[in-house]
Amino acid sequence: MPHTIKERSIEYIVRWFRETGFLKVAAGVVPAASAFGVICLTIYYATLNFTPDISFAQGALVAVQAGILGAALLGSIWVCLSMSALTYQYLGIRPGDLVPKHRKVATKHLLKRYIWTQFASIGLVSIFVYFPHREKFEYAVYWGLSVIVFVWASIHVAFSPLIWGSDGLETRGTFVASVFVVGFAAVISLLTLLAIRNGSASVHSDARLLLTFGMVVILGCAQVALAASDLALLLGVGAVLLLEVAFLLGSPGLYPRYIANAIGIAEKAPVRLIVGSTACNTMHAAVEHLLLNCTGGETAIENVEILNSLGSRWVVRVPAGSGPTLILPGRDLVIVRPQ
Repeated sequence: MPHTIKERSIEYIVRWFRETGFLKVAAGVVPAASAFGVICLTIYYATLNFTPDISFAQGALVAVQAGILGAALLGSIWVCLSMSALTYQYLGIRPGDLVPKHRKVATKHLLKRYIWTQFASIGLVSIFVYFPHREKFEYAVYWGLSVIVFVWASIHVAFSPLIWGSDGLETRGTFVASVFVVGFAAVISLLTLLAIRNGSASVHSDARLLLTFGMVVILGCAQVALAASDLALLLGVGAVLLLEVAFLLGSPGLYPRYIANAIGIAEKAPVRLIVGSTACNTMHAAVEHLLLNCTGGETAIENVEILNSLGSRWVVRVPAGSGPTLILPGRDLVIVRPQ
């Protein structure tokens, strides 16, 4: 029986993955991405100079959670960084296969299309995000800028020229497909940055988030000129991107703290802590300016940063952000989170 179009497409995709070495790259990247989460958690506890007293089974479960989160984080960043370039190559648009004259022109047009498509996608998302809050001046400004960016970027995308690929002239269908894929990658990158920002302990403005996204776009567009087999270059650009995101959104310790918050062993925001008399006396002795009455059995302490709630010993910082780090027995502590 003749193969259907769908079956032929699947066979072509599988063959393309094999020819480009994509499957071998994925086989090496997935374990490395999983190890990234475990390494981040190890670094986090090293910065605290603390080792939680937990069983082997608990440690294994936490390591699995950290591995999954690390793989998801790096996977999302890899998607927003490389999906568009891989799609261009899959569709037969490979500037590296062209003669130097055409290669320069094709790469130039692809980079422009890549950047403008991402800005158009984020502009569209931002229009819907800021519209319900447009009564506030700051959000109204962001909404107006989003409309301008979306319209301006969409015009550039619509009039982007077709590219000569290694298999012939790019069709309008290929053009539309590449635009949709780049737009999808842009949305994934924005969601990833939002997750990282919301999972960190620091407060970051929307302007700083947009600046970070701009860096993702600039570094990501470099992938268009690279081949899928250029593993060293892909990993190099990815490493630079990780550092850029960390520095622009917070600090190099952003990823370990994000993993700790996401797993639930640390609290993103300061909380109220109900402590027993023993823990209260310990905190009162360590923080001289903290006025506490430890004679009533249980005491409520405001503005406490929970750095570790795993195991029988907890690590807290009071006041949050600037106070000393204390190790307290977890059985005497109760977290009261803001509603």
